[in-house]
Amino acid sequence: MLILIIFGTLLLAISSKIQVPFWPVPMTMQTFIVFMIAMAYGWQLSFLTLIAYLIEGAFGLPVFANSPEKGIGLIYFTGPTMGYLIGFLFATFLAGYFNFKGNILNNFIKLVLIIHNINRNLIQLKFNYPLNENLILCIFNFILLVKYNT
Repeated sequence: MLILIIFGTLLLAISSKIQVPFWPVPMTMQTFIVFMIAMAYGWQLSFLTLIAYLIEGAFGLPVFANSPEKGIGLIYFTGPTMGYLIGFLFATFLAGYFNFKGNILNNFIKLVLIIHNINRNLIQLKFNYPLNENLILCIFNFILLVKYNT
């Protein structure tokens, strides 16, 4: 079990470095790896893997995207990617717990929408973005989630 957690955190760290530069949050391969870990490990082991990954980053290991350039340790959690990191936890839990069956692409889209909604809400709270814009985007994502659920 410990070897699987270490392997999962290693995959997450490598996937965070494979990125397309965007601002303020880069597009990385992490979401794909989170999805694969959640589907392969189940909810308990994937959740523990993500907890271990976040702890590694909190202790200062450069496992996150744009680290050490954008900061290391707990200071990294104050940036705009914090919502994605927290969203990864919820996504691994939901993917493993519900054990999505059927079309893999639809399941991946569901998890991406969950991650983005969590990040959008946390960014809105942190940076005080207008609530009406955030609400419209969350409703749009919810509609997409319902569409891909059928």
